[in-house]
Amino acid sequence: MRGIDFSCMPYMLYWATSRSRRIDNGLAIDNVGIKPDQYLTPGQDWVEEAKHFAESAALDTVVGF
Repeated sequence: MRGIDFSCMPYMLYWATSRSRRIDNGLAIDNVGIKPDQYLTPGQDWVEEAKHFAESAALDTVVGF
């Protein structure tokens, strides 16, 4: 595992440095990445959007959607 600090926040980003077995099955994400579930514009506050998303998901679970 490798890690790096975010300069403006008390968080760290970690990523694996080993080779995935999925590559041999044609399921690699190298040079493609992982498609996000939520897209943000440059003006959106990602912390507030993450809180809103988490609260909405929790509400959906309680209501049964």
